[in-house]
Amino acid sequence: MLRVATLTVQGQNHPLEESLHHQLTEHGYVIDEVETANVLICMGQDIQGFDGTTLQQLEAQITERFLGAELFLLARAFPFARIRVGLTTKQQLLIASPLDESTLYRMIRLLDQFKRITPEDYESKMGGFKDLLSVPSIPKDEPISAIEHTIESTQTTTSSDQLTVQQTSDVSMLEWNSKLDHWLLRPSTEQFVMPPELQHAGIQQVFQSTTQFETRQNPMGELYGVYGFPDLLRPHSKVLLVTSDGGIIALHRKQHTVVLSPMVEDLLFSMTTPFPKWVSELLEKKLNTAEVFALEGTRVYGKIDRCLHSVTPQNSSKNEGPTNSVVASLILHWSSR
Repeated sequence: MLRVATLTVQGQNHPLEESLHHQLTEHGYVIDEVETANVLICMGQDIQGFDGTTLQQLEAQITERFLGAELFLLARAFPFARIRVGLTTKQQLLIASPLDESTLYRMIRLLDQFKRITPEDYESKMGGFKDLLSVPSIPKDEPISAIEHTIESTQTTTSSDQLTVQQTSDVSMLEWNSKLDHWLLRPSTEQFVMPPELQHAGIQQVFQSTTQFETRQNPMGELYGVYGFPDLLRPHSKVLLVTSDGGIIALHRKQHTVVLSPMVEDLLFSMTTPFPKWVSELLEKKLNTAEVFALEGTRVYGKIDRCLHSVTPQNSSKNEGPTNSVVASLILHWSSR
């Protein structure tokens, strides 16, 4: 179980610290002290997060940076935010980022992914967290000395034998066209380009089987492709929303039916409707080396190497085959039912 300590800069109370603690404990993490925590979350106050001097002090603590994790947080932060993620000299994961509702949710998803590096024994692989020495004090004349840590112990227990599956939400019950309006995806004159992840011939054949297509754009300027089967006129049409980072949502279905991507997760999940906890529990229990790839009702698809494996709460895992072939089969099925 990961133990997390939260820190603020210059003794300032962060307005979302309580919300962060709540989300962490809801997802099974324990709030701990800095000296014994596996993960340190340093919460920046303004839209940039930290001033240049504080950022240098944070960087001095990091021995290995994770640029992919930084980009994952930056995707929903201020474009010029100062974000750092990496391992410290004490083998603690340090996450330093401005904190708002969007980045808060992303932090939780980032920690969920961090756990999956080696789910069965990540503590021993990350350097034996249990035997960490106390963190040495930092001289008071350095800005980083103003960082304070919150000490609060919370114990959360979950049963791996019981999975609570909850699929419906207010958004999922909307008609497909109402979902687009709800997400503020407006018609655009720009042309949506199919992302490289979906350029496989079998996948393209499905999308090219309809001429009913339009481009939508969100307030941030990101483009989406909307494909209708047989059209985009009737409320009961089968409609697939494609994101520019390779995600797919079957808009006409009430249960989550998606190929996941950061843009898909940003549409479907938030602090009030978080990523389904049962999905992570199911994969950890039955496919503990798999990365969650797609959802189809209560069926979860996990990716191992270049193949997808499916699993449900009732059944054991099944090797479905190569990723591109499985995606082509899924969207062919979704576009017809």
